[in-house]
Amino acid sequence: MVKSRRRDDNSETIGVLMTESNEQNFFSSPAKHILHPTDFSPESQRALAHALRLALLNRAQLIMLHVGKISEEEDFPSVRALLQRWGLLEPGASRSEVAKIGVGIKKIEAYGPTVAGAIANYLQRESVDLLVMATHGRHGLSSWFNPSKAEETARRTKVPTLFVPADCRGCVSLESGHVSMRRIIVPVDHEPSAEESVERGLRALRGLGDDASKLTLLYVGK
Repeated sequence: MVKSRRRDDNSETIGVLMTESNEQNFFSSPAKHILHPTDFSPESQRALAHALRLALLNRAQLIMLHVGKISEEEDFPSVRALLQRWGLLEPGASRSEVAKIGVGIKKIEAYGPTVAGAIANYLQRESVDLLVMATHGRHGLSSWFNPSKAEETARRTKVPTLFVPADCRGCVSLESGHVSMRRIIVPVDHEPSAEESVERGLRALRGLGDDASKLTLLYVGK
């Protein structure tokens, strides 16, 4: 059951009470193949934490993809080390222990003339339900003339994408894996339909929120 409360600022806050019967009718299938493009930067590490937490929630496959040749000084981040830091694996756990907690890990080295093109080529060959990417979030004239690689990739692939901005803490702690998701805002208009966005927002709150979490629909206009 969905309950809503009208506010004076042209927004509407929704509280959700789901029963086992209407849950199956309302929610689409969870993302089972999550792609995380990484350049091994600290910003990508923060995005990885979000991708891994979602993979744990959905018991999904996490695909880490790097575009370009990996130098001797670089390497894919260790998912096992991150899970150990979060207290979900014992120190010294083997790779098989990761699969036992419901997560599959795949690491891909891709090539192409552009980052967005290489990722798009991979998506043409493989099924992916969700992209999780770090973004530097350019502003002003910079965003006009030099759109971010994350934004370009999302537009080209047309795959649902979670952006993790470099200048925010996000909702998943890299250090502990703790999730703090209290409020989601969904901008809405007459067109296009916001139904899918609302569904994904409620899914996120169901899996990562708590009793105090809220989803707010924001409409600008009269």
